[in-house]
Amino acid sequence: MNRVHLSLSWKLTALFALFGALISYTVIIVVGSQTSSAMVSASTSVLRSLASTLLPDRSNAAIEDSRSGLGASQAGPVRALPGQEDSGQGPGDLSGLEILSLLLKPAQGPGIWARASADKAGRLELSPLDPRASARVDALVHSPIPIHLPAFWGRRDRISYYADLSRPGDDWLLVAELSLDGNVAIAEFRKEEPLVILGILFWLGAALGLSQAFGRRLARPVRSLAEWSLDRTKTLEFRDLARGDEMGSLARSLLRMRNEIEDEGRELADRARALESMNRIDRAVLAGEARQIQLGKVLDAVLDYNPAEFAAIVSRDADGGGFAILAMAGASIDSGRPGGFVPDQDIPPGLIVRFRDPFEVDLAELGKAVEAFLPKLAPEALARLHFVNLPFASSGGEDGALVLIREGGADLARLGLLADQAGVALKDLDQRAASARNWLAVVTSLVRAVDAKSAWTKGHSDRVAVLSRALGRRLLMDGPELDRLEFSAVLHDVGKIGVPEAILDKPGRLTDEEMAIVRRHPGVGAGIVEDIPSASLVRSSILYHHERWDGSGYPEGLAGEAIPLGARIIALADVYDAITDERPYRRGMARDEARAFMASSAGTLFDPRLVRIFLELLEEGLPEGYRGKED
Repeated sequence: MNRVHLSLSWKLTALFALFGALISYTVIIVVGSQTSSAMVSASTSVLRSLASTLLPDRSNAAIEDSRSGLGASQAGPVRALPGQEDSGQGPGDLSGLEILSLLLKPAQGPGIWARASADKAGRLELSPLDPRASARVDALVHSPIPIHLPAFWGRRDRISYYADLSRPGDDWLLVAELSLDGNVAIAEFRKEEPLVILGILFWLGAALGLSQAFGRRLARPVRSLAEWSLDRTKTLEFRDLARGDEMGSLARSLLRMRNEIEDEGRELADRARALESMNRIDRAVLAGEARQIQLGKVLDAVLDYNPAEFAAIVSRDADGGGFAILAMAGASIDSGRPGGFVPDQDIPPGLIVRFRDPFEVDLAELGKAVEAFLPKLAPEALARLHFVNLPFASSGGEDGALVLIREGGADLARLGLLADQAGVALKDLDQRAASARNWLAVVTSLVRAVDAKSAWTKGHSDRVAVLSRALGRRLLMDGPELDRLEFSAVLHDVGKIGVPEAILDKPGRLTDEEMAIVRRHPGVGAGIVEDIPSASLVRSSILYHHERWDGSGYPEGLAGEAIPLGARIIALADVYDAITDERPYRRGMARDEARAFMASSAGTLFDPRLVRIFLELLEEGLPEGYRGKED
């Protein structure tokens, strides 16, 4: 069941309407009371005149005479007291008013009220009331309000009340017990009906007007607060915040709470963005890409977190004398591009001293040193940009820093976390470079060992590497891919370390058993590099470089594009260098003869598309660094 929700304005309207009804009710009571009081006052005035006629003398002696029948002057009035057969109607000018009885009580002492009547002989008779009834008369005579209320309720029966007819100085107090016809009271009350209606309408109108005024005054700030809390684009009005009442306190409290929540939300969002940038740097490190690509991704992650005019990763030269800009990025700079070397004389001494501390200064304080980072920076930018230095420890104890030139943004503490991640990325690159150098030294030793086994194959691996790299460049390979291809070419015959020199230098044709030994060298070479992480990507090129396009090769008889691209390239370079070089069992082919052989083998031994590109390469001249027979 759906509940009906009334707005605060309607609730206030209902409250003030009830208030108006209560006021109107009070108006009716007041008017009715005044009407009844006026009737009682009028009747009391007439009755006092009548009482002066009935009992003109209320001294003790006169009362005793009246009770004994003495005093002829009293006989007529006493016969007119209530209790005689002709009594029961009030004065003619008070229609509907009936005198029920007259009550007397000594003025001195507590006394008991007695009901006064006259017998047939005209003697005064006093019938004492019981104490409770006497006390009730005392209470009603001195508390006239309860007598007046029945007239308001419109009771149609008669209304009884007491009128005090006593005079100062009399020995006896006199009270008249009266009965008033209810219709007469209502008729008198209705004479004031226009005034009552106007009063009711006035108070109801005033109540409704007040309800609207207060409703709008109270409901408007509440509605404003509700709309503001639901819509972040809205703002609190100054008058709501400046109010000195509870609504103002509520508005200020809500504003403070919202500001705190928004501050915490911005803080959490900033942390999330920082963590995302750190995660991107971690992924770049794990990807193991080339140095400049990896550093470029690190700077991109930093700039996404804190946009800046310029960002760079720099390192202090181990021997002193300057800073190397390892990679830089910015609005008009390719991410990851190295920036060269900046000597100490172009850098303020203070920056060099504080290089190991995080700090931010106005860019103008760097002077001409800015040109080393942003040579095309507009002069007016100096006034709004800041130089940020965030140091980190890289490998080998060398000092490095993440440098930003920005207008503003994240705090240095959080940017320092990204700088530390940049240091991790640089350390990873240094470790990979050291590992690669170590591995290359080992590989070079192995290749040299293979070459040393036969004077006829000396330098063969290096020449194959030069040809393979040149062909790879024609195929638009990038730096890391070219490096892997070159490593594969250098190592393609490393497996021959296990082939006896007698077989390698045999002048005649090899037997089937000897050929089987030779054909094992691709697998042996792949096995040698299998456990070296840095060489895992070149294993397939070493293993399959003797596969042929038509499937006639070894060790697995792969055909067509099932053969890895690196292996197909090395196969071309390997065969070309082998047929143009001198062997103990044959002479080397001439340049034109070798090209003709390569062209005729397209589609059988070699990938025809690669043969066409390779021949175009040879047509333009042998690659630089190649030292074959054609020299």
